[in-house]
Amino acid sequence: MGEPTEQLSRRKRFAYGGESAQGFESDHWKVGAASVTGPSHRASASGCDDAAAATTEGDWLVAVVCDGAGSAVHGAIGAALAARTLMQRISSQLAHVAEPELTDLDLIAFTDEALVAAHDCLAAEAKRLRVPIAALSTTVVGVLTNGVRGTVFHVGDGGVIAARAAGPGAEISLGTPSEYVNETYFLTDDNWRDSLVRTPLGPFDYILLMTDGVTPLAFDRRTINSGFTAPVAEFLEENPIEEGVSALFRLLDRDTAQQAVSDDKTLLWARPLGKVAPDIEVPGIAQDKQPPVHGEIDVVLRRIIQGVVALLALTCLVVVRLTMPQWPSQLKDRSIDLFQRALQKPILQGDEVDARASRLTEEIRALSESARKLSADFGKQGRKAEAQDWQYRANSLSQPALPPVTSDEDGSK
Repeated sequence: MGEPTEQLSRRKRFAYGGESAQGFESDHWKVGAASVTGPSHRASASGCDDAAAATTEGDWLVAVVCDGAGSAVHGAIGAALAARTLMQRISSQLAHVAEPELTDLDLIAFTDEALVAAHDCLAAEAKRLRVPIAALSTTVVGVLTNGVRGTVFHVGDGGVIAARAAGPGAEISLGTPSEYVNETYFLTDDNWRDSLVRTPLGPFDYILLMTDGVTPLAFDRRTINSGFTAPVAEFLEENPIEEGVSALFRLLDRDTAQQAVSDDKTLLWARPLGKVAPDIEVPGIAQDKQPPVHGEIDVVLRRIIQGVVALLALTCLVVVRLTMPQWPSQLKDRSIDLFQRALQKPILQGDEVDARASRLTEEIRALSESARKLSADFGKQGRKAEAQDWQYRANSLSQPALPPVTSDEDGSK
């Protein structure tokens, strides 16, 4: 599985391509990553096209995961070259600037320069191999952070979760939005800058970077699947990094994970050490007030959720009425009716929530299927723009969710 983690722990950095499990612990960071070959590549004996790299410079962490395109003949080379180049270029720039002098604009400038350099390296390698640069196509999921502030830079698919063990939510990046299912963008594209997505980072307790082989396990649509992410983060935090990355490798290679997603899988975890993310004060709430008992929390959370659901339903209804006048009348009336019924009884109790959610999910799925059929009809008539428009609407209504990885009690596959 690549270079032994014991050696890398002393070097405080790693950069690899293909199937591997590596990590390190420095004065300021604990970092680990694992990559496994997906069933589709194992069947063709083509190997893992993913890559990962991470290093620290003072308080700062630079971490990158890349996914070489399966359709690209040298995608694995492109992913490994991009990950290593981005890590090296950003860390070398950090080495020449004192931390108090670093601004948010500096972080953006450092990562922009590194992305340009990585693109140029891919172009030079393509020329050396006498192939088009598209033969080295790769996505990029990267982060530059000191655990309190930072930036995510993202080209193509994959995902990022920057989470706090307690407190308000998490910061998420799912990369470049695509118009069609299974479509993505690459650093090798001529217009890669148009596909670059940035997400500013605040304080967090741990961060996860992943290729698209892991996102169906870590997310249920756009919602974090804490049943997968929380146990992974907890195990890596509580155990030596060598044991942690080995366990992470085995987890990603389990039958449950491989059957859920056939693609290669890479997951990188990092936690800042010796820093406590500052608490976020909520205006108007006394910080020394005693917390409510468990039952009161449930009531408050339920009321908040119900209010949000009602507001979202109302917003959707307004959007449908104002922005989609050209929908065929039957489909339009059906969508309006769907959101109106969601508004009729926004306050639900007990099992009613699950029942209502199940019914709405089925109706949204049916609505999405109707939109897909309409897109196909437009396509048969040669009306490409309208076909793409309806395909986009269908994709936004419904994205498939794959089952999460579950842990066996004996720890085996």
